[in-house]
Amino acid sequence: MRRSLIFIGVAVALAGIALGLWRPWLAQPDAVPTPTFAATFATLLKQQHFVEVPLTRSKTGYLDAMAQAQGQPLLLYLDTGNTDNQVEEAVAVRLKLSRRRAEKGILAAKETDPSEVVVLEHLSLGGLQLRIEATLNSQASANQGRKELGEAPYDGLLGVEFLNDYAAVIDYGSAKLFLLDRTHEPTPTSAAERARLLKNAGYVELPLTLRENGLPDVTAEINGQPFVLLVDTGAQKVTVDESLADRLKLPQHDKPGMKHRLLDGSELPLKFANVDQLAVGGISTPVEAVLFNMAKLNEWRKGEGYPPWAGLLGAEVLQRLAAVIDYDASKLFLLDPKRKRG
Repeated sequence: MRRSLIFIGVAVALAGIALGLWRPWLAQPDAVPTPTFAATFATLLKQQHFVEVPLTRSKTGYLDAMAQAQGQPLLLYLDTGNTDNQVEEAVAVRLKLSRRRAEKGILAAKETDPSEVVVLEHLSLGGLQLRIEATLNSQASANQGRKELGEAPYDGLLGVEFLNDYAAVIDYGSAKLFLLDRTHEPTPTSAAERARLLKNAGYVELPLTLRENGLPDVTAEINGQPFVLLVDTGAQKVTVDESLADRLKLPQHDKPGMKHRLLDGSELPLKFANVDQLAVGGISTPVEAVLFNMAKLNEWRKGEGYPPWAGLLGAEVLQRLAAVIDYDASKLFLLDPKRKRG
């Protein structure tokens, strides 16, 4: 059954639509897994009946996957901060997809009118033949940045509904997505075997809390205080709630010309805050965080009985620490540069 609330990732409401924020991905990884480990990890997953999907890392840090629908190519990116899959209006027109109205609108800084929903009956990805539902939503702002950087436009995204359904394992270190072949079931020891291999290679294991909607929460520390962050592959940078930044008295600054556009088309100045120490799983690093008013999102979280989000753990950190996001095990693994093994 489809959920009544379509939740659009904050990345699309903020980092994915940041005017002037788009730029080549310059951050260098703090930790890089060895090629031997990447091959060994992939082999284990295939033995566990996962199908390997090659990904391309965009210049802005997103993880892109090539798919096909009705024989036509589709360029999609992975967004763990979005409950639903999405495709462009042009895709629905080109593939002559039937439509129906969603029950509720898109929630980000505010809720929009209900979108239309389509079904891709025959989506091919990594050799798997899939059937998925997708919301019609424009990727125009993200594609504006891609055009400026000389990259092909997106046709849509794959959200957590899809990633949960196929017990996805996202490996930033090797830029690969692994999807469970649903003709098989994972064995009781599969997740433990993956965790053991990762920890032997120097990864730190963190529990992910997957809410009913599939959005993954992780506990992190901001300047020594624990908070809940959304693990969001669709956000370029770490994001911190504006009100929390004020309470923590984080040094704040703006950058002339940088704005973010909300879903209603309005624009607001883009502000930043310096976090001396962002600690995740004992791995600590300073970051420059984007500030965003998460009041509407946290109002919804409160109604669901969930703790508020302090912000987003975006691709900036996930890439630097060669993250592995394991939906089947509800775990996040980060490669600790100090514990890395050969």
